[in-house]
Amino acid sequence: MSPVMGDVTTNERLPASLAGSACLDCEHLNAPDCRFCANCGTPLRQACPNCQQEMLRAAVFCGHCGTDVQGVLRRRRESLEGKLAEAAELRESCQFERALALLRSVASASEDLNADLAERAAELIPEMETEQRERAREAVAAAARAEQLMQSNQGKEALELLEGIPGPLRTVEAQRAMEQIRYKLQEIADLEERLRESAQAGRIPEAAEAAERLLQLNPQHVQAQRLAVQLRDRLFSRAKKKVSEGAYAEAAKLLDMVAASQRDEDVRKLTDYVTEVNWLQTELRTCPVATKTLLSIAERLTELNAGSDADQRLAKNLQARLKETAKSGRSRYVPWAKATDSQAGIPVDWMTDVQRFQVHPAVRETWNQHPGCFFTACGLALQGLELADVDTCFPTGTGTGVFDKLASRLKRRPKAAWGLDMGAGSLKAVRLAAPAEADGAVLVEAADEIAYPKDLTLAIDEADRLALMKQALTTFQERHKTGDARIGMSISGTRILGSFFGFPPLDDNRLPEAVDLEARRRIPIPFDELAWHYHTRRLASEGDTLGPVRIAVQAVKRFYLEQLIRLCKEAQLPVHLLQSSGMALHNFARYEFHNDPPGDHQATALVDVGASGTNIVISSPTSVWFRNFGVGGNSFTKQLLRPFRLTRDKAELLKRRPASVKRLSRVYEELEPAFNLFMEETSRSLDFHREVYPEIELQRIYGIGGGMQLHGLLSRLRGPS
Repeated sequence: MSPVMGDVTTNERLPASLAGSACLDCEHLNAPDCRFCANCGTPLRQACPNCQQEMLRAAVFCGHCGTDVQGVLRRRRESLEGKLAEAAELRESCQFERALALLRSVASASEDLNADLAERAAELIPEMETEQRERAREAVAAAARAEQLMQSNQGKEALELLEGIPGPLRTVEAQRAMEQIRYKLQEIADLEERLRESAQAGRIPEAAEAAERLLQLNPQHVQAQRLAVQLRDRLFSRAKKKVSEGAYAEAAKLLDMVAASQRDEDVRKLTDYVTEVNWLQTELRTCPVATKTLLSIAERLTELNAGSDADQRLAKNLQARLKETAKSGRSRYVPWAKATDSQAGIPVDWMTDVQRFQVHPAVRETWNQHPGCFFTACGLALQGLELADVDTCFPTGTGTGVFDKLASRLKRRPKAAWGLDMGAGSLKAVRLAAPAEADGAVLVEAADEIAYPKDLTLAIDEADRLALMKQALTTFQERHKTGDARIGMSISGTRILGSFFGFPPLDDNRLPEAVDLEARRRIPIPFDELAWHYHTRRLASEGDTLGPVRIAVQAVKRFYLEQLIRLCKEAQLPVHLLQSSGMALHNFARYEFHNDPPGDHQATALVDVGASGTNIVISSPTSVWFRNFGVGGNSFTKQLLRPFRLTRDKAELLKRRPASVKRLSRVYEELEPAFNLFMEETSRSLDFHREVYPEIELQRIYGIGGGMQLHGLLSRLRGPS
């Protein structure tokens, strides 16, 4: 009897063509071409995990590629189970992102054999996402609480709270806060040990420093508070004793050691008194020249320290010194403290007068009222008289850049010339008369200072600034008849772009092209926007060979130059030359110092402190170099506005008359940043010059300009005594 399909009643082997597919679930034998069980509907076939060809589910090996299908499926299930286990471990360590990634990969498994694992993973995903959000909120709350604890100086508690946040949930800010707290706690521990050791050894300064720092880190530190009080009382007592001995500098050092948190009213009053007297004594003993400001300092000192015979003697000596006449021909101020060199070892003086110029008696009063303020104007007038070292200048719109050279060949040398220095605060005008003899002195026939209604730096806009300048020029014309005198006007150093370089021996015919190329390379502004010219100086050489050449290039924005020319025309002022203030000062220096210093490679520096900035000009017989930086008298005035709650006019008055306040030392404490910036820029300028001309030796520095009247500026230039 033959077996019936679907009803297996014998173990007799059937022909291959008649063999059916047994269902793995119900064991029903199905026809060979069935894809699903005719009894239960279960799929009878699957894709080979290796070659993807269709095969019976009951087959152990793939009939197409021979793959061990059951082994592959078993290993895949083991892998998915491993991912579930790893996800559970990651969840325990709060590494939710990695755990969720594993769960999502398990949930995407498509094999029927692994459907239960995929279903389990799919159930875990929303559960884990919820937990992730809850733990993140807890971490944020813990970090916020730790921040509160840190602000209340509970560092240890804050650290414990932050350390309790699982690493994966800890933000960058929280991690940084932990590092800061650990560093702070370690510093506190080190300071506590240092405080104990220094207190036991009697090292008061060290103990005071440790206590102060401890209180900065933790104002509630009991040990530091207790010791700070003890140190305050001890230091206060010692400081009072030093005051009684007249040792104010030592008393000031002792009071500086008192912790800021322990400075009561008594300490503050004594500190103010000691600081003021110490500053007054220092200024009286170190100021380079005798001035009225120094006399005010001496008078204030004798009031505060009436019991000091030494201070009384110094004040009387100063009064007598002020009645003397200065021996130096270039300064009208009598020396006071012993002169010192600058920090670079170069002598520094305050130049207020001239030697090669003859100042007319009628001009002397105005000249002395504005010490060192007319030198730029003198340099401009010297060029007008054709007595200048540098004769090139900017075009005025009526001639070439080389001022009236052709005319000077056809006519006699001018007999008089005006120099108009258009500063930020005022117009300084000087009229020079040519010497009657070749070796005679130039005569200063007139000098005038015309203040603007307000500083040019306070002008609302360019039109307002030009209107202020025009008003000053109009006033100048009302006061003075220029006649046939030539007129030179300055261009502010803040408007000038200067470049200084040199060439090896080069033929004169090739110089213009070489200078043009090098200037364009050095000045980072399109040259069609500039008006520029250059000055050459060929150095001496041996024999008939050409020597090297030094070049000084000056450039100014063309639109600004046109503004100045238009301004002069509107003011009906016939200006013959426009020159930079830096080059005008060089011309002044070369005429005034002549052969001083005598060497071709020895130079003199002029530090011209104006209202809006400072011009530094370094001049030698074979070179010129200048630089302008924006630290001037106004910079010091601004330092006084906010601390003393003053208007600009009152701050300017306080700067000039510091004795009008109760504590002079405080005025100069507020000026300290401006002093430091001024010295930084000055030192930087000298360094720049050394880089350009390393072979030039600077012999002397002169401070000039109205800003030099600021008490303390000359002392800073000279450096520590």
